[in-house]
Amino acid sequence: MSNQSSTIMSNLSGNSCEVKLLIELQTSIFLHGSEILMLILSVIVFPLLFIMMEKCLRKSFFHVNIRIISVVLCLSLLAHCVGRIVQHTTDIYFWIATIPICDKRQYVQLCMVFRGMYLFGMYCSSFTSVTLVIERTIATYLSQKYENRKAKIGVMIVAAQILLSTAITVIFLRSANLPDRPDYCFFRTPSNDWAVSLDVLSLSLNAIALFQGFRLNNINIKLRSTVIVSHLSQKYQIEENKTLIRVILRFICIDFFFMVCYFLLTFISDFNQKSLSFSSTLAYFELIHCVPVYAIVMMIAMPKTIKKIQQENTQKLGDHVRVNDDAYLPYLKKQWLTR
Repeated sequence: MSNQSSTIMSNLSGNSCEVKLLIELQTSIFLHGSEILMLILSVIVFPLLFIMMEKCLRKSFFHVNIRIISVVLCLSLLAHCVGRIVQHTTDIYFWIATIPICDKRQYVQLCMVFRGMYLFGMYCSSFTSVTLVIERTIATYLSQKYENRKAKIGVMIVAAQILLSTAITVIFLRSANLPDRPDYCFFRTPSNDWAVSLDVLSLSLNAIALFQGFRLNNINIKLRSTVIVSHLSQKYQIEENKTLIRVILRFICIDFFFMVCYFLLTFISDFNQKSLSFSSTLAYFELIHCVPVYAIVMMIAMPKTIKKIQQENTQKLGDHVRVNDDAYLPYLKKQWLTR
């Protein structure tokens, strides 16, 4: 019986079906647990992103270009979640299905399409802080010309963001040497140096965006307190820019926190890769790329931030009106008595 089993195993291996590896993947509770967790989170996030996107489009509090960038963020997160939902659902189906072990391999076309969406959504969303800072930098330094161009600048910025993310995704897909039936949809870059360089570049860009965000905040505070303007529209524009930068700065801080966590966890995972089984490496890979968690945190934190800033602005306006009333009434009384 054992001789028969070994013969079958060797025949399957000869047909490019790595039975031992497939058994490891199909019996890994850690791997399937991580996939189920991310599948549940992706399903929860999916309808909420449509609600968030609709709110971003209707939010008159935001400049039109901020709304465009916010919608692209929601769409990139949706693309990632769709990729995850399809990929993890098929993985779980193969896990529980009573079919031969070698039929539990994925299909390369499915991998290319939905892992492509997974990667595109992940990288496109990671560049959002950079695009927001570029947009607000232009709005700060070219305030008068900027308003006349309306949505043109926003469209150009997000087009560059989408093209860069697409290029990165295509490089990943082209570098993947997958058979027609891969054991698992897991894309590798041509070398580890390329993957590390890409992570360092993303983290560096987000660090620069964080620095520039704080810098823009200080610039607009000074503009609001020192620049004397005669046009009401210009006063409103300076105040709007100052408020928007406060909102964006909170977003960038949360985004940068996730980027640092991702970078550190990826480094730790790569460092310990030799001591981990292949299934554990894949499980950590799914958990480290926690874009659904990122989406949930953003959807909870950002509305609270916006509401808090709006309340503070309303309070300041009320205090300003009361101060003016307190100064104006004694003046009227004095004018009345001198008559």
